[in-house]
Amino acid sequence: MKKVTMKVIAEEAGVSVATVSYILNNVNNQSISSETRERVMKAAQRLNYKRNLTALALKSGKSELIGVLLPDQTGEPYWARYRYSQALYHLGKHLNDAGYQLVVSYIDPEFSKLPILLERELDGVFILNASSSIFHSDLQALRCREFPSSGTRYIA
Repeated sequence: MKKVTMKVIAEEAGVSVATVSYILNNVNNQSISSETRERVMKAAQRLNYKRNLTALALKSGKSELIGVLLPDQTGEPYWARYRYSQALYHLGKHLNDAGYQLVVSYIDPEFSKLPILLERELDGVFILNASSSIFHSDLQALRCREFPSSGTRYIA
C-alpha cells in the first residue's frame, strides 16, 4: 500500500501541496475557501491520511513527547504501585489534553536507561521518585538538555 503524503492528497484534491499543508496543519489562511478546505479534508479522509509525527517534529523542533521515569517497583507494596499508576494516569490525561504523548521508562538501579530515553528527542521529562536509584551522571545529562520543568526554570 502506497504511503499517503500531502503531495498525494494535493493531486487528489486538485490543489497545491502548500494548500494541503495549511489545511491539515490547521493554519489559519483566509485565502483558502471553505469549499477547498472541505475538498482537501474529504480527500485526506478517503485516502486514510495519517500525520507523520516524526516529520512534523523535525520541522517544528518539537516532538510532542514527554518522558516519564518511574522507579523499579519490584517488591513495592500494592498501595505504592497504585500511587504510580494513578500518577501516570493523571499525567497522561493532562498531557494528552495539551497535545502531548507519554514515553514511559523504568529506572533500573543497576543499569542506566537515560541514554536510551535521551535519544528520543523529548520535549520534557518527569522523574517520579528521583531517589538514589537514578545515576548522578544521568541527572547531569538531563540538566544539560535544559528541559522546562514545573516549579523551576529547568530540571533539577
